[in-house]
Amino acid sequence: MDYIENMQSMLSDGYTMNEVAENLYLNYHSVINIDEVYQLRKAIATKYDCNLNDVKLIGSSHTGYTYKDGKLLKRENPKDYDFAIINADVYIRFFHMIDIEKISGKGKRLYTNGILHGKLHPLHAGKRFLE
Repeated sequence: MDYIENMQSMLSDGYTMNEVAENLYLNYHSVINIDEVYQLRKAIATKYDCNLNDVKLIGSSHTGYTYKDGKLLKRENPKDYDFAIINADVYIRFFHMIDIEKISGKGKRLYTNGILHGKLHPLHAGKRFLE
């Protein structure tokens, strides 16, 4: 499947960018080693005490493309993995670990913007996220 063509087709059919992103990112697909992704998702789910289906592969390893300099570019063999955990209990647990007073400048703006959109980046939880 060519995700760029699929995305362009969906946009021309009247889908919003959010609808396209949900379709491409939340419908599971991987352009890389599926077994390796499964093993990583399983380890993350175990570590953070959530369901395997709560751990989503996102980004170029998921879709095969990246958005850079205003253009969609194909990535034939992406080597990085980006995961998101979609789970309210995990979100709340790490939300309460964050000391906003320790976040400064641009980081505080990014944190606040993320929270307002229901997102929490693990960097804001510090080392406790990795323990």
